Amino acid sequence: MKVLHTCKYFFSVLLLFLISQKIIAQGTQNRLLQINERIKNAEDFSRKLDSNYKKSLRIASQKGLKMKEDLGNGRFLSFQEINDIGEPLYIINHSNALAAASTKTNQLYSGGSIGVSLSGKSDTMSGRLAVWDGGNALATHQEFGGRIKLQENSTVTDLHGTHVSGTMIASGVNANAKGMAFGADLKVWD
Repeated sequence: MKVLHTCKYFFSVLLLFLISQKIIAQGTQNRLLQINERIKNAEDFSRKLDSNYKKSLRIASQKGLKMKEDLGNGRFLSFQEINDIGEPLYIINHSNALAAASTKTNQLYSGGSIGVSLSGKSDTMSGRLAVWDGGNALATHQEFGGRIKLQENSTVTDLHGTHVSGTMIASGVNANAKGMAFGADLKVWD
């Protein structure tokens, strides 16, 4: 009787184990299907954006629209696309100093109205600030002073990656370029 009870127990545990493995396998398979679906959606979205951008460039060229304009003081107007109702959309860059004032980040700096003196440089934050963009930031840029730590061996330097990195940590050699955390170091992934 005891042997029969042990066998029933053993087979019950074995059955539960096999069922759990089936469930785990199905869960893994479902996750893989979800990941593949997300990748497909991202690729479709990327193709659509690329197609829309190329179409926008053709229309802009036909209409003789400006692609870029220097507005002075380090500010540029750049063509982005033609919207759904046929209007050109442009993006303009503003200075980091203006951004710091409008977000009140400058109140955290030395001499700011809050009475603290934060620059982004601290042992607590060291190695914790990072950016992942479409290419490496120009690590040798005068505003970074060796504080950019490239995390990959990519040879591609990207203007947008450099711009975003500058918004984050530019030291202020050019006062209008001073980043929000101008004393911090930054890890950059391509």
